[in-house]
Amino acid sequence: MQVTLFFVVVAQVIHFDWDNIEETAFGLFGAEEAEWYYQSSQGEAWRYALEPTEGQGGLEYFRPSSGINVLAMDCQFYAPRDIVVEDGTSVRFNFALALDVQMQAGRAQPTHAMTQSWRVINTCDDTEMNEHLAAGHRHSWVTIHCAPDLLAQLAGKEAADLPELLHPLPDWYSGKSINSPFETDRRLSEAVADILNCKLEGNLRLQYVQARATELLCLALYQLLEPPRSAPEIKLTIADEAAIRAIAEQLRYEFADPPSIAKLAMDSGINRNKLFYGFRNFYGVTISRYLQNLRLERGYELLTTSDLSLLEICEQAGFSHQSNFSTAIRNRFGMSPKELRKERT
Repeated sequence: MQVTLFFVVVAQVIHFDWDNIEETAFGLFGAEEAEWYYQSSQGEAWRYALEPTEGQGGLEYFRPSSGINVLAMDCQFYAPRDIVVEDGTSVRFNFALALDVQMQAGRAQPTHAMTQSWRVINTCDDTEMNEHLAAGHRHSWVTIHCAPDLLAQLAGKEAADLPELLHPLPDWYSGKSINSPFETDRRLSEAVADILNCKLEGNLRLQYVQARATELLCLALYQLLEPPRSAPEIKLTIADEAAIRAIAEQLRYEFADPPSIAKLAMDSGINRNKLFYGFRNFYGVTISRYLQNLRLERGYELLTTSDLSLLEICEQAGFSHQSNFSTAIRNRFGMSPKELRKERT
């Protein structure tokens, strides 16, 4: 009798607790200890580098005395990571230059974040956020974790006057979350890139990151406190949602020479209005910005991993002019194509 054996590989689940970052970073990065640690009356800072067998890059965590906790991450994993994040009663702001993460809190609908944007993540105190970080993809972002009261002080308002998505979630909301994406702009991207590329050390580094993180929060709060822009109410069916997700996946492979919006809408059986506003609601960016993000990610990858000429990289990334490509790369990553290539050596 032939016996067939089946082996089931269970992915390691990593618990990430914002209140105990120094204990939970080990599971995420496989490092025995922090690459460096700094402490003063102004706060603390750690850096963890990925073990060479785990991937490339690393993570920095800053805990300044102001109460604004900052995590700066720029890495690529060789294998996917499943993480359970505990946010407690604080609100999380994520400002991403690049990512491919699936998120789900409790019974809430899962969210797939995979393009440059910023988002507010607010969960109940007893709700865990499950996050799946894709392998082989660059994860580059700055996350700020702080209490609603601190946000109110920063905005110069009473806590009750802040937008609802920043309020502590009520008991009846338990098991759910708020995960709202917003379109980023040049100022936000530059601030994120400056934090990730900061060359300062010691207390200067801590103070600089705190200042830029405060700037990010101010820009985000200003956008949240602005009167909402009028937009038509769009009701999406389950088929519409599936079509929008399929289009996003299609564009990940056809970003260099994508079909027109009209063709995408016609081929998917969804009208252009639903496609435009539905896509923005799902991914926090317009289709054109989504394509631009994918092109820049491809350009960054080729600049840092290949010996192709700048002209060849522009063509593969979908840029028709080198000057446009160079400007876009500098605006996004804070360095020119030449400087990025110099960094890898």
